[in-house]
Amino acid sequence: MKASGRASHRIANGSYGAPVERAVIVPRVFYGNMGWVGTKEIEIACDESGSEGENVTGASHRVFVHASVDFTVDEAASVMGEVRRLAPSQAPEYKSDQLMSPAGREALAWLLSPNGPLAGRAHAYLVDKDYFIVGKVVDLLVEEVTHAADVDLYADRQARAFAWTLHRQGARALGLAEWSSLLGAFNSLMRAKQRRGLKTTVDEFFDIVDRVRLHSRRRNVSEVLDLLWRAKPHADDFQARLMDDPDQLPALDPLIASLGQTVRWWHEEKQRPVRIVHDRQAALTPVRVAKFIETIAHPFPEFARFTPPTHITAIDQVDSKYDPRVQVADLLAGASRELASDALASGHDNRSFQLRPFVDGESLWSDDASWRTLTGRDALGR
Repeated sequence: MKASGRASHRIANGSYGAPVERAVIVPRVFYGNMGWVGTKEIEIACDESGSEGENVTGASHRVFVHASVDFTVDEAASVMGEVRRLAPSQAPEYKSDQLMSPAGREALAWLLSPNGPLAGRAHAYLVDKDYFIVGKVVDLLVEEVTHAADVDLYADRQARAFAWTLHRQGARALGLAEWSSLLGAFNSLMRAKQRRGLKTTVDEFFDIVDRVRLHSRRRNVSEVLDLLWRAKPHADDFQARLMDDPDQLPALDPLIASLGQTVRWWHEEKQRPVRIVHDRQAALTPVRVAKFIETIAHPFPEFARFTPPTHITAIDQVDSKYDPRVQVADLLAGASRELASDALASGHDNRSFQLRPFVDGESLWSDDASWRTLTGRDALGR
């Protein structure tokens, strides 16, 4: 099996996109003998907050959220009308920053309340970018080394355990400056494009890996770094694929993995094929969308026990100004990002518990205190 296909699967699935101008990408029919032919699809509207593409270590926002709702256009318009009544605004399009202002407190409480309009109709996938980038070190490089040795890191969540180890102990094992240097170089190396400065080369990155692994002060971290040191051929292969295929799914954009989990969650929740309506995203080009749909509809057999086939019929990209469903998703995404960020910064926030009914239990999060606030559970207990 080619490494490029494995990488695409992990990226898409997040192991461990006037009158409405519609950009509609419809895949081939995947259902075949799976029993879904003729089953009515469910249309889910999505938006995100905190997106900065593949700029992860230098991001302005530590938290990324992908939010989605199950509303008709009329239902969503009614929700937006009530939000405007509770927290008036003259802005043509009501955005989450208005909802999160002091004047929007009543509207926010109504929106997120147990008896509010989102109850049972909404979903939020949270990504702590600091943890996400560490997970990608494991997912894109360390896992390739263990796979070549016939070791399955995804069995018993070993990949996630490696990521937890690095995330929680990396800075203490290497010192903050060296740890930051390692992650920044990895981010530069593995992203498709870098707008400012020169991309880190494979040789430069592995010079850093060699230096820090010899000075690690924690055995668990040293073990993972030793595996990483052996991944140079896989990093070379990854860079070659970037050159050959500029339209491949961006490995370090949280949007791609988040969208995969959003589709999967709704498909499992409703047991119906999913059609996505999404605010326009530069990362969701027609070619990438086609690859994304193909990947999650046809997982490799070795991954199918963790991420079974997910039935998605299309991704429609729309201008949020003309679709109130996407506007509702935007409010949830923005509110979730701010509340989750507050919880992450303080360990506890008096408002963050309101997100509990909506937070995906498979969110990319490893901080125990804030996760307990956001979900009522320990991160290690997931």
